[in-house]
Amino acid sequence: MPSAVTELFQNADVGYQALLETVADPIVAFERDGKIVLWNSAAETTFGWRSQEALGASLFNLVIGEASLASDAAMGCGLCGGREAR
Repeated sequence: MPSAVTELFQNADVGYQALLETVADPIVAFERDGKIVLWNSAAETTFGWRSQEALGASLFNLVIGEASLASDAAMGCGLCGGREAR
């Protein structure tokens, strides 16, 4: 029998997942190295990649593209983990 705390967390996770899938805006989460770890259905529509294709892929290659990655503007927009672009 699950404890009350376990049930609370399970219910919260269900609500969180429902929220991610019902918002109209793309939500993408990624690790410092650019590995995509979260990709909602609005991101699928916006960027044209299914979740199964995006998860585990590199944000820099999939969304930003090599041409944008080389530009100073892309490097200065916070994608460097808070570091200044060189």
